[in-house]
Amino acid sequence: MPVRTGADYIRALRDGREVWHAGRRIEDVTAHSGFTGTIKTLADLYDKQHAPEFRDLMTFEHDGERVSYSYLAPKHAEQLARKRKNIEFWARETFGQMGRYPDFCAQLVVGLLDWTYAIEKHSQHWADNARQYYLHCRKNDLCLTHALTDQYYDRARRVSEQSDPDLILHIVGESQKGPVVRGLRTLATLAPISDEVLVYPNRPRDADEADYAIAFAIPMNTPGLKILCRDLYAEHADPERHPLTTRFDEVDAALIFEDVVVPWERVFVYKNPQLLAGIMYIHTWAQYSTMLRLVTKLEGFLGVAQLLTEYGGRNKSASSQILLSSLMQDIEILRSCIRVAEAKGYVTPDG
Repeated sequence: MPVRTGADYIRALRDGREVWHAGRRIEDVTAHSGFTGTIKTLADLYDKQHAPEFRDLMTFEHDGERVSYSYLAPKHAEQLARKRKNIEFWARETFGQMGRYPDFCAQLVVGLLDWTYAIEKHSQHWADNARQYYLHCRKNDLCLTHALTDQYYDRARRVSEQSDPDLILHIVGESQKGPVVRGLRTLATLAPISDEVLVYPNRPRDADEADYAIAFAIPMNTPGLKILCRDLYAEHADPERHPLTTRFDEVDAALIFEDVVVPWERVFVYKNPQLLAGIMYIHTWAQYSTMLRLVTKLEGFLGVAQLLTEYGGRNKSASSQILLSSLMQDIEILRSCIRVAEAKGYVTPDG
Protein backbone atom coordinates (compact mmCIF):
# COMPACT_ATOMS: atom_id res chain seq x y z
CA MET A 1 0.00 0.00 0.00
CA PRO A 2 1.16 3.63 -0.49
CA VAL A 3 1.90 5.97 2.42
CA ARG A 4 -1.07 6.04 4.74
CA THR A 5 -3.60 8.78 5.30
CA GLY A 6 -4.86 10.04 8.63
CA ALA A 7 -8.02 7.98 8.17
CA ASP A 8 -5.89 4.86 7.58
CA TYR A 9 -4.04 5.50 10.84
CA ILE A 10 -7.20 6.03 12.89
CA ARG A 11 -8.91 3.00 11.38
CA ALA A 12 -5.93 0.79 12.24
CA LEU A 13 -6.23 1.74 15.94
CA ARG A 14 -9.68 0.13 16.14
CA ASP A 15 -8.26 -3.38 16.26
CA GLY A 16 -9.44 -4.73 19.62
CA ARG A 17 -6.21 -3.94 21.49
CA GLU A 18 -6.39 -4.26 25.27
CA VAL A 19 -5.75 -0.79 26.73
CA TRP A 20 -6.24 -0.07 30.45
CA HIS A 21 -6.24 3.11 32.51
CA ALA A 22 -7.05 3.52 36.22
CA GLY A 23 -8.49 0.02 36.44
CA ARG A 24 -10.82 0.40 33.48
CA ARG A 25 -10.48 -0.92 29.97
CA ILE A 26 -10.60 1.60 27.13
CA GLU A 27 -12.48 -0.10 24.31
CA ASP A 28 -11.68 2.47 21.61
CA VAL A 29 -8.69 4.79 21.99
CA THR A 30 -9.84 6.86 19.00
CA ALA A 31 -12.92 7.98 20.96
CA HIS A 32 -11.25 8.66 24.33
CA SER A 33 -10.36 12.26 25.22
CA GLY A 34 -7.05 11.14 26.68
CA PHE A 35 -5.84 10.26 23.18
CA THR A 36 -7.93 12.11 20.61
CA GLY A 37 -5.79 15.26 20.48
CA THR A 38 -2.55 13.38 19.84
CA ILE A 39 -4.25 11.04 17.38
CA LYS A 40 -5.48 14.09 15.44
CA THR A 41 -1.97 15.56 15.44
CA LEU A 42 -0.51 12.37 13.94
CA ALA A 43 -3.44 11.87 11.55
CA ASP A 44 -2.91 15.40 10.22
CA LEU A 45 0.77 14.63 9.64
CA TYR A 46 -0.09 11.44 7.76
CA ASP A 47 -2.52 13.48 5.62
CA LYS A 48 0.22 16.00 4.84
CA GLN A 49 2.14 13.19 3.11
CA HIS A 50 -0.53 13.41 0.39
CA ALA A 51 -0.74 17.21 0.18
CA PRO A 52 0.87 18.57 -3.03
CA GLU A 53 2.97 21.11 -1.11
CA PHE A 54 4.46 18.46 1.25
CA ARG A 55 4.34 15.25 -0.80
CA ASP A 56 7.90 15.40 -2.14
CA LEU A 57 9.27 16.68 1.17
CA MET A 58 7.86 13.75 3.16
CA THR A 59 7.79 10.88 0.65
CA PHE A 60 9.58 9.44 -2.36
CA GLU A 61 8.63 7.02 -5.10
CA HIS A 62 9.77 3.40 -4.88
CA ASP A 63 8.57 0.61 -7.17
CA GLY A 64 5.59 2.69 -8.27
CA GLU A 65 4.45 3.63 -4.74
CA ARG A 66 5.12 6.54 -2.43
CA VAL A 67 7.23 5.70 0.64
CA SER A 68 7.88 7.81 3.73
CA TYR A 69 11.35 9.30 4.01
CA SER A 70 11.21 8.21 7.65
CA TYR A 71 11.84 4.66 6.41
CA LEU A 72 14.57 5.61 3.93
CA ALA A 73 17.89 3.86 4.59
CA PRO A 74 20.16 6.46 2.95
CA LYS A 75 23.01 5.26 0.78
CA HIS A 76 24.66 8.62 0.08
CA ALA A 77 24.75 12.27 1.18
CA GLU A 78 21.94 13.41 -1.12
CA GLN A 79 19.54 10.84 0.32
CA LEU A 80 20.62 11.78 3.84
CA ALA A 81 19.82 15.43 3.11
CA ARG A 82 16.33 14.49 1.93
CA LYS A 83 15.81 12.34 5.00
CA ARG A 84 16.93 15.20 7.21
CA LYS A 85 14.36 17.58 5.70
CA ASN A 86 11.56 15.13 6.47
CA ILE A 87 12.73 14.69 10.07
CA GLU A 88 12.91 18.48 10.50
CA PHE A 89 9.39 18.82 9.09
CA TRP A 90 7.97 16.30 11.57
CA ALA A 91 9.81 18.14 14.36
CA ARG A 92 8.56 21.59 13.34
CA GLU A 93 4.98 20.40 13.02
CA THR A 94 5.09 19.16 16.62
CA PHE A 95 7.32 21.95 17.99
CA GLY A 96 9.89 19.29 18.91
CA GLN A 97 7.61 18.14 21.74
CA MET A 98 7.01 14.53 20.69
CA GLY A 99 9.99 12.37 21.56
CA ARG A 100 8.44 9.17 20.23
CA TYR A 101 6.38 10.23 17.25
CA PRO A 102 6.31 7.85 14.25
CA ASP A 103 9.54 9.16 12.72
CA PHE A 104 11.57 8.14 15.78
CA CYS A 105 10.65 4.45 15.81
CA ALA A 106 10.79 4.31 12.02
CA GLN A 107 14.47 5.16 12.47
CA LEU A 108 14.79 2.25 14.91
CA VAL A 109 13.66 -0.07 12.14
CA VAL A 110 16.17 1.52 9.78
CA GLY A 111 18.72 0.84 12.51
CA LEU A 112 17.54 -2.76 12.75
CA LEU A 113 18.08 -3.13 9.01
CA ASP A 114 21.53 -1.58 9.42
CA TRP A 115 22.32 -4.11 12.18
CA THR A 116 21.52 -7.19 10.10
CA TYR A 117 25.21 -7.55 9.23
CA ALA A 118 25.78 -8.46 12.89
CA ILE A 119 22.67 -10.62 13.19
CA GLU A 120 23.57 -12.81 10.22
CA LYS A 121 26.88 -13.76 11.86
CA HIS A 122 24.72 -15.67 14.33
CA SER A 123 21.66 -16.56 12.26
CA GLN A 124 20.78 -15.92 8.63
CA HIS A 125 17.15 -16.62 9.51
CA TRP A 126 17.00 -13.89 12.15
CA ALA A 127 18.71 -11.45 9.77
CA ASP A 128 16.16 -12.26 7.07
CA ASN A 129 13.39 -11.67 9.63
CA ALA A 130 14.81 -8.22 10.38
CA ARG A 131 15.02 -7.29 6.70
CA GLN A 132 11.49 -8.49 6.04
CA TYR A 133 10.20 -6.57 9.04
CA TYR A 134 11.82 -3.39 7.75
CA LEU A 135 10.09 -3.91 4.40
CA HIS A 136 6.78 -4.63 6.15
CA CYS A 137 6.96 -1.40 8.17
CA ARG A 138 8.04 0.66 5.17
CA LYS A 139 5.34 -0.75 2.90
CA ASN A 140 2.56 -0.19 5.46
CA ASP A 141 3.93 3.11 6.82
CA LEU A 142 3.50 1.83 10.37
CA CYS A 143 3.47 3.83 13.59
CA LEU A 144 5.61 1.97 16.13
CA THR A 145 6.54 2.08 19.78
CA HIS A 146 9.40 0.32 21.54
CA ALA A 147 9.59 -1.44 24.90
CA LEU A 148 13.11 -1.81 26.21
CA THR A 149 13.03 -0.99 29.94
CA ASP A 150 12.65 -3.82 32.45
CA GLN A 151 10.10 -3.40 35.22
CA TYR A 152 11.84 -1.88 38.27
CA TYR A 153 13.50 -4.74 40.10
CA ASP A 154 15.95 -5.58 42.89
CA ARG A 155 19.32 -4.54 41.47
CA ALA A 156 21.10 -6.52 44.20
CA ARG A 157 19.96 -9.63 42.36
CA ARG A 158 20.44 -10.67 38.78
CA VAL A 159 17.52 -10.55 36.35
CA SER A 160 17.11 -14.31 36.58
CA GLU A 161 17.15 -14.31 40.41
CA GLN A 162 14.19 -12.05 41.20
CA SER A 163 11.68 -13.23 43.81
CA ASP A 164 8.93 -12.92 41.21
CA PRO A 165 10.06 -15.05 38.24
CA ASP A 166 7.58 -13.32 35.92
CA LEU A 167 8.58 -9.75 36.73
CA ILE A 168 11.10 -9.49 33.89
CA LEU A 169 10.05 -10.42 30.36
CA HIS A 170 11.38 -13.86 29.45
CA ILE A 171 10.76 -16.96 27.36
CA VAL A 172 8.59 -19.57 29.06
CA GLY A 173 8.09 -22.01 26.21
CA GLU A 174 7.83 -22.65 22.51
CA SER A 175 5.00 -23.49 20.14
CA GLN A 176 4.80 -24.28 16.46
CA LYS A 177 3.93 -20.65 15.79
CA GLY A 178 6.72 -19.19 17.90
CA PRO A 179 8.21 -18.62 21.36
CA VAL A 180 5.94 -17.88 24.31
CA VAL A 181 6.92 -14.89 26.48
CA ARG A 182 5.76 -13.66 29.87
CA GLY A 183 6.60 -10.61 32.00
CA LEU A 184 6.62 -6.80 31.95
CA ARG A 185 8.20 -3.97 30.03
CA THR A 186 7.77 -0.32 30.96
CA LEU A 187 8.00 3.13 29.41
CA ALA A 188 6.51 2.10 26.06
CA THR A 189 5.78 5.64 24.91
CA LEU A 190 2.94 6.04 22.38
CA ALA A 191 2.03 2.35 22.84
CA PRO A 192 -1.75 2.85 23.19
CA ILE A 193 -1.92 4.56 19.78
CA SER A 194 0.78 2.68 17.87
CA ASP A 195 0.40 -0.16 15.36
CA GLU A 196 3.16 -2.42 16.65
CA VAL A 197 5.88 -2.64 19.28
CA LEU A 198 9.59 -3.43 19.02
CA VAL A 199 10.64 -5.37 22.13
CA TYR A 200 14.23 -5.74 23.35
CA PRO A 201 16.11 -5.05 26.61
CA ASN A 202 18.37 -2.07 27.11
CA ARG A 203 20.48 -4.04 29.60
CA PRO A 204 22.71 -6.95 28.58
CA ARG A 205 21.95 -10.48 29.72
CA ASP A 206 24.46 -12.86 31.25
CA ALA A 207 25.52 -15.97 29.37
CA ASP A 208 23.29 -18.17 31.55
CA GLU A 209 20.25 -15.90 31.08
CA ALA A 210 19.36 -17.05 27.58
CA ASP A 211 15.64 -17.14 28.37
CA TYR A 212 15.80 -13.38 28.92
CA ALA A 213 17.69 -12.70 25.68
CA ILE A 214 15.09 -12.06 23.00
CA ALA A 215 14.21 -9.29 20.56
CA PHE A 216 11.03 -9.25 18.51
CA ALA A 217 8.11 -7.21 17.18
CA ILE A 218 4.36 -7.79 17.44
CA PRO A 219 1.11 -5.89 16.74
CA MET A 220 -0.49 -4.07 19.66
CA ASN A 221 -3.60 -6.27 19.45
CA THR A 222 -1.67 -9.52 19.91
CA PRO A 223 -3.58 -11.88 22.26
CA GLY A 224 -2.18 -11.77 25.80
CA LEU A 225 -0.67 -8.27 25.45
CA LYS A 226 -2.06 -5.71 27.89
CA ILE A 227 -1.31 -1.98 27.69
CA LEU A 228 -1.43 -0.12 31.04
CA CYS A 229 -1.42 3.67 30.64
CA ARG A 230 -0.02 6.20 33.05
CA ASP A 231 -2.18 9.23 33.90
CA LEU A 232 -3.89 10.65 30.82
CA TYR A 233 -2.93 14.29 31.16
CA ALA A 234 -4.96 15.36 28.14
CA GLU A 235 -8.19 13.75 29.35
CA HIS A 236 -9.49 16.79 31.21
CA ALA A 237 -7.05 19.44 29.94
CA ASP A 238 -8.25 22.75 28.53
CA PRO A 239 -6.85 23.15 24.97
CA GLU A 240 -6.38 26.88 25.48
CA ARG A 241 -4.52 26.58 28.79
CA HIS A 242 -2.67 23.36 27.93
CA PRO A 243 -2.16 23.38 24.16
CA LEU A 244 0.92 21.16 24.25
CA THR A 245 -0.67 18.54 26.47
CA THR A 246 -3.84 18.31 24.42
CA ARG A 247 -1.97 18.02 21.11
CA PHE A 248 1.22 16.15 21.90
CA ASP A 249 0.81 13.91 24.99
CA GLU A 250 2.25 10.56 23.86
CA VAL A 251 1.17 8.59 26.94
CA ASP A 252 3.80 6.24 28.40
CA ALA A 253 2.59 2.74 29.16
CA ALA A 254 3.64 -0.51 30.77
CA LEU A 255 3.20 -3.66 28.71
CA ILE A 256 2.18 -6.92 30.34
CA PHE A 257 2.86 -10.07 28.34
CA GLU A 258 0.67 -12.94 29.52
CA ASP A 259 2.00 -15.96 27.64
CA VAL A 260 2.16 -14.06 24.37
CA VAL A 261 3.05 -16.13 21.30
CA VAL A 262 5.57 -14.31 19.12
CA PRO A 263 5.56 -15.48 15.49
CA TRP A 264 8.90 -17.01 14.53
CA GLU A 265 9.15 -14.64 11.57
CA ARG A 266 9.04 -11.68 13.99
CA VAL A 267 12.02 -12.86 16.09
CA PHE A 268 15.33 -11.02 15.55
CA VAL A 269 17.35 -12.41 18.49
CA TYR A 270 16.55 -15.62 20.33
CA LYS A 271 18.30 -16.98 23.42
CA ASN A 272 21.54 -15.28 22.41
CA PRO A 273 22.94 -12.94 25.10
CA GLN A 274 26.11 -12.34 23.09
CA LEU A 275 24.26 -10.94 20.09
CA LEU A 276 21.73 -9.08 22.21
CA ALA A 277 24.53 -7.17 23.93
CA GLY A 278 24.97 -5.13 20.74
CA ILE A 279 21.33 -4.35 20.00
CA MET A 280 21.52 -0.71 21.09
CA TYR A 281 23.29 -0.14 17.76
CA ILE A 282 19.81 0.12 16.23
CA HIS A 283 19.39 3.47 18.02
CA THR A 284 21.95 5.12 15.73
CA TRP A 285 19.40 6.54 13.30
CA ALA A 286 16.85 7.24 16.03
CA GLN A 287 19.46 9.36 17.83
CA TYR A 288 19.99 11.33 14.63
CA SER A 289 16.25 12.01 14.49
CA THR A 290 16.29 13.01 18.17
CA MET A 291 19.13 15.49 17.73
CA LEU A 292 17.32 17.22 14.88
CA ARG A 293 14.11 17.31 16.94
CA LEU A 294 15.93 18.82 19.92
CA VAL A 295 17.17 21.71 17.78
CA THR A 296 13.55 22.56 17.02
CA LYS A 297 12.56 22.16 20.66
CA LEU A 298 15.38 24.44 21.83
CA GLU A 299 14.42 27.04 19.24
CA GLY A 300 10.95 27.05 20.77
CA PHE A 301 12.40 27.53 24.25
CA LEU A 302 14.52 30.40 22.97
CA GLY A 303 11.51 32.06 21.36
CA VAL A 304 9.49 31.84 24.58
CA ALA A 305 12.43 33.22 26.57
CA GLN A 306 12.76 36.17 24.19
CA LEU A 307 9.04 36.96 24.42
CA LEU A 308 9.16 36.82 28.22
CA THR A 309 12.09 39.23 28.43
CA GLU A 310 10.37 41.61 26.03
CA TYR A 311 7.11 41.43 27.97
CA GLY A 312 8.95 42.09 31.21
CA GLY A 313 10.94 44.96 29.74
CA ARG A 314 14.25 43.19 30.34
CA ASN A 315 15.18 42.41 26.76
CA LYS A 316 17.81 45.16 26.71
CA SER A 317 19.45 44.28 30.01
CA ALA A 318 22.92 42.75 29.83
CA SER A 319 22.06 39.86 32.13
CA SER A 320 19.05 38.82 30.04
CA GLN A 321 21.00 39.09 26.81
CA ILE A 322 23.76 36.89 28.25
CA LEU A 323 21.23 34.23 29.23
CA LEU A 324 19.57 34.36 25.82
CA SER A 325 22.97 34.17 24.15
CA SER A 326 23.74 31.06 26.18
CA LEU A 327 20.62 29.39 24.78
CA MET A 328 21.63 30.43 21.27
CA GLN A 329 25.08 28.95 21.82
CA ASP A 330 23.57 25.62 22.90
CA ILE A 331 21.49 25.51 19.71
CA GLU A 332 24.45 26.34 17.48
CA ILE A 333 26.69 23.78 19.22
CA LEU A 334 24.06 21.10 18.64
CA ARG A 335 23.66 22.15 15.00
CA SER A 336 27.43 22.02 14.55
CA CYS A 337 27.69 18.53 16.04
CA ILE A 338 24.97 17.30 13.66
CA ARG A 339 26.72 18.88 10.66
CA VAL A 340 30.04 17.29 11.58
CA ALA A 341 28.38 13.90 12.00
CA GLU A 342 26.81 14.25 8.55
CA ALA A 343 30.06 15.42 6.96
CA LYS A 344 31.97 12.49 8.43
CA GLY A 345 29.29 9.96 7.52
CA TYR A 346 30.39 6.61 6.13
CA VAL A 347 28.81 3.56 4.55
CA THR A 348 28.02 0.96 7.22
CA PRO A 349 28.71 -2.78 6.74
CA ASP A 350 25.10 -3.34 5.65
CA GLY A 351 25.23 -0.51 3.13
